[in-house]
Amino acid sequence: MSSGDKLIAAVFRGGGIGYDTVRSLQNHNIETYLLTAKNLKDGKYPGAKMLLCPSHLTPEGAEELVSFINTNIAPGRKVVLIPTSDDSALFLAQKRSQLDGRFLYLMPDASLVEAMDNKMLFYELCRKHGLSYPETWIVRNESELDSVMDKVTIPSIVKPFRSREWTESIGYKVGIVKSLKELRSVALNTLSYGCEVIIQDMIPGGPENIVFMGGLYDQKSNPVKLYVGRKYLQFPLNVGTTCFAALSWNQDVVDLSNAFIKAIGYTGLIDIEFIYDRLDKTYKVIEVNPRNGLWHRISDDGHWDITSFYVNWINGIKDVAKDYKAHEDGRKWIYPHEHLCSRIEANGLVKGTGLWFVDMCKTKLRCAWDVGDLHRDWRYARIVLGYIRRLGLRTLVFGKNSTSSTKRAS
Repeated sequence: MSSGDKLIAAVFRGGGIGYDTVRSLQNHNIETYLLTAKNLKDGKYPGAKMLLCPSHLTPEGAEELVSFINTNIAPGRKVVLIPTSDDSALFLAQKRSQLDGRFLYLMPDASLVEAMDNKMLFYELCRKHGLSYPETWIVRNESELDSVMDKVTIPSIVKPFRSREWTESIGYKVGIVKSLKELRSVALNTLSYGCEVIIQDMIPGGPENIVFMGGLYDQKSNPVKLYVGRKYLQFPLNVGTTCFAALSWNQDVVDLSNAFIKAIGYTGLIDIEFIYDRLDKTYKVIEVNPRNGLWHRISDDGHWDITSFYVNWINGIKDVAKDYKAHEDGRKWIYPHEHLCSRIEANGLVKGTGLWFVDMCKTKLRCAWDVGDLHRDWRYARIVLGYIRRLGLRTLVFGKNSTSSTKRAS
């Protein structure tokens, strides 16, 4: 295939999702651009053409980015645009009419993407269509905090209204509070930075109660390709993002998702998380992201993956991956350096490292992993060493919850 015949895609932002998206596209000889508003210092992105572009996080920057994309990305050629964050998905939804028609992406109306970005609107959408979610309060000022203090249950989860507004000065973006005093302190500290706060009931159980579903829905909101999995370990350990998962079909979650997607008219790539509440035996939605999730590479069957399939599919090449299996029970995925941190915290330095090594040997799909990229390796090593230094001696010897956290995907 000549360079003029290649399919082309442009990926928004780097990080773990951006890296794996680029790698998946490169594996299928898709010409790839990587758009970033800042110089990336986490390592190489092999095969991608880096473009330093305006940031879309301000109104002025968004307008400049529209012009930049129309002018600088493969003029005269069709290009598939792939968001890897909620804010880049929102940008694409809002600016569709201003971007050249040669840019391809499937996404619902901007109003629906805006509702998914605004948690208050999202939960209203869930209520309207009968989708259960954990009891939730949204706090925008101290007065609203005072009004909910006698309603919340302890322990509770505290998280940002919008993740991109949460700064490192506040701390990790999701936390567990174990007393009303701690809740008030954490919430007031967050509000002092101008960030709105979500307080949410904590559903009993470990990460294995969390089920994720990803894939692609067509223009009529019908599923094209789906994959369903369970979380086995997260980072940080107590409440965090997935760092070890395995596929396991769950028809209840698929049915819930399909009904919700059809009701709201959603189209395009999607990432949904549910948590199973053993008290009332229901699945409650945690979030819906109008894009691929961090673990989207778990959709790789050894030949195709959801991202490269999507680029071909939206270009009208319907049969190139007709035998592609987005889902296969037991297929595993791992985010190596974060997984190592959580294994050590859960099981102690010696046992945790051993369990990490076993998991790595059994898992081919590894997020943002390239042993030949020395800069990336050194950066990950520093993260792990820094995390270990913050753990107490007892934790390093025995681990925090060696009984429950040694459960592994089988």
